[in-house]
Amino acid sequence: MHAMPICEEPQTLRLLEIARAIWQDAGEVTKKSLAERLGMSVSSISRLTDELERLGVVIEAGTHPSSGGRRPAVLGINASLGYTIGLDIGGANTRGIAADLNHQLISTVRMPTAQALESPDNLLNLERMVRRTIHAGGLDPHRLLAVGVAISGVINTNAGVCRFCPNIRGFNDLPVRDYLQERFGVPVIVDDSVRTAAVAEHRFGLAKDMPYFLRVAVGVGIGAAIMLNGQIYRGVDGTAGELGHIQVREDGERCNCGNRGCLEVLASGPAIVRRAQQSMAEGIQTSLETLVKRGQKLTVEAIAQAARQGDKMAFYIMNRTGEYLGIAIATALNLLGVQEVIIGGGVSQAGPILLDAVERTIRFRVMPALAPKVRVHATALDDLAAARGAAWLAAEQLFLPQALARQQSILDIAGRIQPTHRAPQLPQLLKGA
Repeated sequence: MHAMPICEEPQTLRLLEIARAIWQDAGEVTKKSLAERLGMSVSSISRLTDELERLGVVIEAGTHPSSGGRRPAVLGINASLGYTIGLDIGGANTRGIAADLNHQLISTVRMPTAQALESPDNLLNLERMVRRTIHAGGLDPHRLLAVGVAISGVINTNAGVCRFCPNIRGFNDLPVRDYLQERFGVPVIVDDSVRTAAVAEHRFGLAKDMPYFLRVAVGVGIGAAIMLNGQIYRGVDGTAGELGHIQVREDGERCNCGNRGCLEVLASGPAIVRRAQQSMAEGIQTSLETLVKRGQKLTVEAIAQAARQGDKMAFYIMNRTGEYLGIAIATALNLLGVQEVIIGGGVSQAGPILLDAVERTIRFRVMPALAPKVRVHATALDDLAAARGAAWLAAEQLFLPQALARQQSILDIAGRIQPTHRAPQLPQLLKGA
């Protein structure tokens, strides 16, 4: 075994810092790029990365293209040390992923969200989902390193508890972190699913080079994540980003938060379907009547498709939904001074009619100095974004200085495990090999 006394000495902290930098950009980082990023000499970086290789933390994962001479080695984390699990618990669906320490997906699981009125049942369902994701990848349960759980709601990340989950029954004040830590014996983080999706966007998606952006999720509910200088802003007790509860109509319907006219009751997926049903009940002609008469379910996708095909009622609904979203987002942009907006969630795939209305309304309502700079994007990530972000945040716990005190850092893990001396190279990590 690799024996190493782990303590918070400068050398140990520096090793952990370098390991974290390699983990963040696994498959892309070289010794030279590390030296430039950390403000150290290449010789010092070489000495420290050699030590991390000796400890079984770091591996060479291929080579980087070179304009001439020897191609530099690309560094990654030794994937044989273990893996993390990320869960995304939504109002309709639950998703689970297992990822190695180089951010490669190992397994994915999707299933309808099991909502129980009794809290113990919901906790047991979460535990089963973790185990199901482990089993789907044929993974060794003893190599599980950390778990991240994303939940749609107001999350107290310090306590690992969902304080208000209006779209998921039985999750209010559920001790998710404490329960899963007791069951699996590894670090567990709990955060809002919109924020974890923003983390994935920042690391794997359109926002890789955006230190400031707003990530809006529009699905069963509506929420926003605020990225400021590369860091998620959570607010007091995790209450930041409740975009869905900005009032956009004083005479609107009552929201499940108790107020009237909230964005969520006017522009969420269920709100779009409800407005279409109400319009049809009022006798407004639409091509969607044929779909309903055939016994098919009325969905946001069907309404958006009808709008694209020229259905006037469907067009009005999608356009009006985009305007409502634009009103709320413009308010947030005026407050934050952020220029980039990325829209995710099921409704984000509704197409250009909705997105054009969002951008047009934002430009009309934001401050004139900000208007020409605003850009609205539909996410390019799939429905696993929130789960991937949760897995990232979970893995990050292994590379933080406070993990040393708990003996749960990546250095401690390498000291306890007999890893493969040189793990098999991952094809996904090879750059120009």
